[in-house]
This record gives sequence, structure tokens and C-alpha cells, in this order.
Amino acid sequence: MSDCSLFDLLKYDDYNRDKHLGLEEFYRAFQVIQLSLPEDQKVSITAAIVGQSAVLSCAIQGTLRPPIIWKRNNVGLKSLDLEDINDFGDDGSLYITKITTTHMGNYSCYADGYDKIYQTHILQVNVPPVIRVFPESQAREPGVTARLRCHAEGIPNPVLGWLKNGIDITPKLSKQLTLQANGSEVHISNVRYEDTGAYTCIAKNEAGVDEDISSLFVEDSARKTLANILWREEGLGIGNMFYVFYEDGIKVIQPVECEFQRHIKPNEKLLGFQDEVCPKTDGDEVQRCIWASAANVKDKFIYVTQPTLDRVLIVDVQSQKVVQAVSTDPVPVKLHYDKSHDQVWVLSWGSFDKDSPTLQVITQASGSISHHTIHTQPVGKQFDRVDDFFIPSATLLITHIRFGFILHKDEPVLQKIDLETITILWEGEDGEES
Repeated sequence: MSDCSLFDLLKYDDYNRDKHLGLEEFYRAFQVIQLSLPEDQKVSITAAIVGQSAVLSCAIQGTLRPPIIWKRNNVGLKSLDLEDINDFGDDGSLYITKITTTHMGNYSCYADGYDKIYQTHILQVNVPPVIRVFPESQAREPGVTARLRCHAEGIPNPVLGWLKNGIDITPKLSKQLTLQANGSEVHISNVRYEDTGAYTCIAKNEAGVDEDISSLFVEDSARKTLANILWREEGLGIGNMFYVFYEDGIKVIQPVECEFQRHIKPNEKLLGFQDEVCPKTDGDEVQRCIWASAANVKDKFIYVTQPTLDRVLIVDVQSQKVVQAVSTDPVPVKLHYDKSHDQVWVLSWGSFDKDSPTLQVITQASGSISHHTIHTQPVGKQFDRVDDFFIPSATLLITHIRFGFILHKDEPVLQKIDLETITILWEGEDGEES
């Protein structure tokens, strides 16, 4: 330093070669750190939807800015070890993937060693509505009062609306038909036959929409049958119809009158295809159907397995026709619809001896597209010995499901499925994920 001169400063620190030493060049020469944060950026609010990703950028700028440090609710992120939160260190941004409600909170950033200047990010997580109507169905005699209730949860609080047979009931409100409890209940006094119908509760917020149906049947006591009241207890009830799977096909029952509305016979052709619903197999004298499991997909489709034909049939609820056959691994026996990701999971035995069970997934299950199956992919090793699987159902409190669980045929352990990536996460002997 004793040999350093002004000539040396111009020679080595005049980065733009203008023969002048600017203030920024002077700071850089002596490693003087100057940081700034605009007043209007000291607090930033970011809103994200469950399941999406977010990037929080630190607005602190300055010459020779040290690495950015992030805290969550005043605790260092590195010590919290939160899932799906990463600071890659290049630009000082924070990356959050697959956001859940656990990620809500205040995130602050500052330059290492200069914590007097910091920016606060408030992360708000919006959750799509999830609703429950009750009762799902009820039978009432003329002249009595009927009540239909809808409970909804979501962030922010959902706004509720009601439809009767697809038509908004708001213009029809009267002394006989009223909305109560902030619109979450429909009260119908002195019910009449024409009040029979499907009452749909719709909940909306900034993150999405959900709906469910409460069915009301108005009939005199002489026509009130057990089937009218308990029609949802067995089989698969979709909207106002009840689907029953027989050896001689699929029968669609109208529950109020307890009448068969449609019979999809074994020899009926798939819509637009030459395949039959239940083709006759070699050795069978009678053409018959064998079913194993069925699932309701958003009241749009019914997925049903045919274990002896190694496929899943898709029934269109609106047209009441079979529209597609999806090939699966041999002997599909169990279906589960994951509403969070619009996926149908299929467990196949491989044979009737259950010697090579596998797990497959049909994505975009509610979409009007040509469907196919995808095998689940294990991490690190071959995986084809699924004994059973469990995927939690979305509830009013847990609206987004991230993981499912698998029972393995040869090991007394639970393995975890990442529903986002359709990947099986193995557990090592030490309990850590490999």
C-alpha cells in the first residue's frame, strides 16, 4: 500500500477507461459496500395457489453486495430445513415449489453482515374451495319443511351459490324458498312435488371452484320406499342416477320411481369403436360381464375395471354410453380417483394368483381426451410388487394431497408415492429416503 499512487487507482480501477474515477469505482477500489432498498419495496405481498410455485426476489441492491440471507418468521431458513424451499445463491431469490398452507408466513432477506437493511415478503397461500353438502339425499312428504346445508372451506373464504337442476335459485327466492346462514342453507317450507330436484351448492374464491349436489325427493308416504332413501348406499350414485353393474351389463336406475332408465348390454358397441362392452370370451356359453371396482370422476365419467379383459371402461354420465376402453396391466382390481390431481390410480394383480402386481395411473381423468395408463416410477430400483395402496381423500381441512402410501408384497414397510411426479419414494434401511 505504501507504493500505491493515484496513478495506480486510475490504472487498475478505472473500469470504463474514461480517465476519471467515479464514486462506484472508488467504492470498489477500497471494497466499500453501499446497499439500498427503495422505501416502497420494504414490504412485498405475494399471493400463490396451493400446488403452484413462487419466486421471492430480494430487492436489496448495491455495489459488492454480499450473499443474500433469508429468514422465515425471523428464523434462518437453513436451520428450518423446510421442504421445497431453495435459495440457489445466484441472484439472491428464494424459490418455493409445490406450495402448501405450511409455507404461509413472512420471509425476510438481507445482505450477509448487513441485517439493518432488510426486505419482508408476506406470502399468502390461497386454497381452492372444498365443500360438503348434507344431507346428500332426502325424501320429504308434501307440506313439511326441507333443509339443505352446505359447508365450505377455502382461503380466502368462498362465496356460495345454489342451483336447482342447473338453474340459479336466487331469482326464485320467496317466503317458501329462503337462503339462511349467510347463504349456506336452503330452507323450503311447505314443500311441493315440484320442489323435487338436484340442488347444487357452488363455492368460489380466487383459487378455484367446487360444487356438490343435495337431492330432494318430495313424495307421499305411500310411495316412499327404502330404495328412494338409501339409493346412495350401494353401487355408484351419480347426480340423480344410480349405476349398478351386473353380469348382463350396466343398468342406470332412476331412484325416485325406482325404474330402469337405461340398460347398457354386454354386446353394445363402445361409442365410435367396434369393441363390445363385454365381449364373449372363449369357453363362455353366455356373453357376460365381470367387474371389480368403479370410481366416480367429477360426476362426468365412471371408470370401472374389467379384470378378465385387462382394461378399464369409461362411461360417459351425460350420454350414458361407454366411450373408451383403456388397456391396463393384467387383472386390474382396484381403482381410486385422486381429485387433487385429477388422476385415476389402478392396481393390477398381474394374474389371478397375484404374482406380479403393479400400479398404474390415468392422468387428466376428467378430460374429454384419449386416455392411457402410466406406470409409477420407483426411485433407485425396480418396483413391480405392489400389494395395496392408499391415497388420502381431500377433506375440508386438507384440500391438496401430495403423497400416497404403498404396501409392498415382499416387505413389511410403507413406501411413499409422490402424486405430483407419479414417483415412488423408497425408504432406506436407516429410515431415510433414497
